[in-house]
Amino acid sequence: MARAGRTAGPRALVAALIPARNASRVPAMLTFAGCRITALCPADTSLAHSWLIEKHVVMPRDADRAVEALRAEVAAERFDFVVITDEALLLALGSRLAPWMRACCRSSPIPRPPT
Repeated sequence: MARAGRTAGPRALVAALIPARNASRVPAMLTFAGCRITALCPADTSLAHSWLIEKHVVMPRDADRAVEALRAEVAAERFDFVVITDEALLLALGSRLAPWMRACCRSSPIPRPPT
């Protein structure tokens, strides 16, 4: 379901395999930051029905198919941010770490606190 939205600002993909109520709060934070939002989640969730998202892409509940749906969406669209909102999807991604994910999950050194 597409919503009318802005044509400028960073694009964010919010993805959730089993979104909790907390996931539906993420679009508000990103909208406040000026982002345009695409949600990738199952159809029967509060995140899918948020009036703050511009586009909803249905994600299957099966972990393998959900990871593939995320890969396909990241390959098809250009996002400035990808936000994984639940542990189930994060675990599914971690257990299937593929080359395309390594490019998305660039590691950067964590600065050490001053002594």
